[in-house]
Amino acid sequence: MNSRTDTPPEEPPGGALAALADIPGAVTLPGRDLAPGRLPVPPSRLPPRGRMFPPGWGLVVILAVQAALSIRLMGTNTAFEDEALYLWAGHLEWAHWLHGTTIPEFPTYFSGAPVVYPVLGAIADGLGGLVAARLLALLFMLGATIALWSVTRRLFGPAGAFFAAAGWAVLAPTARLGAFATYDAMALFLLALAAWFATSGIGRRDATRWMLAAALTLTLANVTKYASALFDPVIIGMAVLTGYPAPGGKGALRRGAFLAAITIELIIVLLQVGRGWYVDGIEQTTLTRHPGGTPVSTVLLSSWDWTSYIVVAAALAAAGCLATTRSAPVRVLVVMLAATAGLVPAQQARIHTLTSLSKHVDFGAWFAAIAIGYGVSGLSAASARPVRRRLLAAAGVAGLAVAGCAGLGQAASFYAWPGAANLIPVLDRMIRPGDRVLADNAPTLEYYLPRVRWQQWSSVYGITLPSGRRVAEESDSLAPYQQALDRHYFRLVVLAFTDKPQLDSAIAAYLHTDPDYHFVGAIPFSNPGSHGSYLLWQYQPKHQPKHSR
Repeated sequence: MNSRTDTPPEEPPGGALAALADIPGAVTLPGRDLAPGRLPVPPSRLPPRGRMFPPGWGLVVILAVQAALSIRLMGTNTAFEDEALYLWAGHLEWAHWLHGTTIPEFPTYFSGAPVVYPVLGAIADGLGGLVAARLLALLFMLGATIALWSVTRRLFGPAGAFFAAAGWAVLAPTARLGAFATYDAMALFLLALAAWFATSGIGRRDATRWMLAAALTLTLANVTKYASALFDPVIIGMAVLTGYPAPGGKGALRRGAFLAAITIELIIVLLQVGRGWYVDGIEQTTLTRHPGGTPVSTVLLSSWDWTSYIVVAAALAAAGCLATTRSAPVRVLVVMLAATAGLVPAQQARIHTLTSLSKHVDFGAWFAAIAIGYGVSGLSAASARPVRRRLLAAAGVAGLAVAGCAGLGQAASFYAWPGAANLIPVLDRMIRPGDRVLADNAPTLEYYLPRVRWQQWSSVYGITLPSGRRVAEESDSLAPYQQALDRHYFRLVVLAFTDKPQLDSAIAAYLHTDPDYHFVGAIPFSNPGSHGSYLLWQYQPKHQPKHSR
């Protein structure tokens, strides 16, 4: 008798074999019964003649296309503020660990742990600059695609895996994150890996090792990017729902409870280790994020523009599942995955902000793409003739091509932020040791001008005091900047009128009233697709000659 703990029990009446009717087109192969406790065999796992789409080379093609879409963006602009901030912070973290250098209180205002992605990104940046850091993000995104393929193939077969992975890979947000050196790509990969672990216990009585691996990975994803915790319930739900028909019942529920308990315990321990700084950071950047002024309709329409075909296809798959499937776990699983695409738009509409929406919607789209795999499985089952299947596959590929072409322009538009290539050499010549600078995009300048100490930089989001303490400014109040300008605290002021245009306009108007601040000139943005200029002021008392170094 086999003593392995993961060996399924005897097939009960109405068990896994009876569940065949609840999966579109699920069959047993001639002369073979379905393994007790296993998911039904989808039609795409029939012998080669019955396949809707050849799966052997599909994943390679998808990864190649995805890589090409991201690589074309990598050299189109200088570092975005977020990219520059995290890479610059990572270098400072290494300096702190190796040499005891004093660094800012990053945990209090970062929306992810500064000791995770920033230090990893800094290694890549040190080896090959910004392009290498962006290539690291691409590797994470390719890993997420592989996990999406694997999870969907496990649940719904190769045909569903191909269209799920391909549909997600050609999204504009996916291309953007694959060429964006922030912690979003790493967090998304870790969520995808956690989902892979959570669904790896299919058909096993004992999935403890898989749930433990899922908990560890999920915790690391939450630490990398705090907002990724929004998807924790989805992964826990996947662990539970793929526990049917075996072990089913309390056994399946125990999987979810174990995964949730271990994840929560690990996060509590890490918060205790990080003390109050990380609690403050989580509260300010994630739990009580400052609301914006963007209308709800704008948030929802923007999300629709970037992910519409994923949302529509997943919704159709969920509707088909409800109409044709009798298994409650399967129905809940598919509907839950399809509905996940709406989590981020709903959350950001609630706080009226577009900030990072083009990145965050890609997380929900990853889960919704799995539901598309179910729909493809159903279409494959309904198409008994090989010719019909080939026509459906051709139509699907044509649709992917159209979606990919649409995503090209959208992805390029994501990289139209003000380039700083023209500004950096000007400031490099002008900034002297000890000069304090107020800059609209301070993180980008900090990254490209590492000789300038971090204590010298302030931005429209906060003023850095001589002690190094950063006084955050969430509102658009001119008062703190007016007080600093009255004391001639800043020698240089750089405004771009992008992040907080109203505050920039107020600062610019006030500078014109101070005869000791002289307008140096307008420096055009460096990227071709963006129109505008940086406006530069320099403090020079009247008794000093009015020229810059």
